[in-house]
Amino acid sequence: MQQDQQNQKKCNLQLIPQNSIRIKKYCKGMAINKENSLLLIDSLYFIAVYAFKNGSINKLQLLQSRSSAHATSTFLNKKSYFISSSQNSLILWSTTLLGSYKYIKKLEEHQNTIFCIALHPINENLIFSSSQDGDIKIWSISSKKNPCKQTISATIGKIIQLLINQEGDKLIVLGDNKKILILQQNGTQWDNKYQVEYNQEINKICFMNNNSFCFSSKQMVLFSHLAQNLQISYIQEETINFYFSENLLINECIHFFKSDTFPFFYDQNKQVLLIVGVCNLYIIKYQNIESGKLIIDQVIKYRDVQQSSSFIIAFMSKDGKYLMISDLKSFQIDIFELQDLY
Repeated sequence: MQQDQQNQKKCNLQLIPQNSIRIKKYCKGMAINKENSLLLIDSLYFIAVYAFKNGSINKLQLLQSRSSAHATSTFLNKKSYFISSSQNSLILWSTTLLGSYKYIKKLEEHQNTIFCIALHPINENLIFSSSQDGDIKIWSISSKKNPCKQTISATIGKIIQLLINQEGDKLIVLGDNKKILILQQNGTQWDNKYQVEYNQEINKICFMNNNSFCFSSKQMVLFSHLAQNLQISYIQEETINFYFSENLLINECIHFFKSDTFPFFYDQNKQVLLIVGVCNLYIIKYQNIESGKLIIDQVIKYRDVQQSSSFIIAFMSKDGKYLMISDLKSFQIDIFELQDLY
């Protein structure tokens, strides 16, 4: 009942501009640590590390990293490390040794370019990665010998996203051929639980809770314009149930630098889904949790149409406080603070 009342409560959020960063190369990804004190900006050839405090930034270091256009760096929540990729290797860096240019560990068992990285939400020694050939590797970064604990070959096309739920017992593998694979933890191993094929191309998946996720798919509207259609799926013990309520379309003609960069995030604290359009931030809520129906609760304009580019990448801090939007046309990253006016 309390959750239903919270869902019915109208959002009253605002975006406060904090800072802007001019970059020389296009940004393929961003990451910020749990304390909101370090910011990473990922490009094809380097990782720029910034000190971050209340929206203010100061460049600390430039680390060389010849990564693919897909895999991006990510921070560990509890340890002072972050993970990046370089071609077919994973690299573990210490945030306390940035001045030395020296990484802590390199994991090199992938045979092809790494596309995706995911961290276990509870056991941070566990890291998941996928490569161009469809191999998924599960690593234990604390192991000095044989850190790769399992390799799974996925037959779902090119893997464009790895996503793990809050309890850390289900891993969703999103392919570019309208298929997803769901792996279930079974002791120290991960089993192929089931494979699902959709009737449309999926761009990105976002867990709403441990057993339900939202996915975005392309939809043709207004001739050649591409909108995004959002729907909810529920995972049960032996199957997945689909609730196709009224289509919720976000139509701002976003074009993607890469398919998995469609910028949408779920804020567990506010229980809202945030979607970054070309000019507006959309705040999405459940209208009815049981049916999986979503509604647009608030729209926040963050720039004018004249300033806009349809090529953007966005990233949100883990606490939902900061939103960073990279414009691939102007080579600029804008930093906003998301404030609740209640």
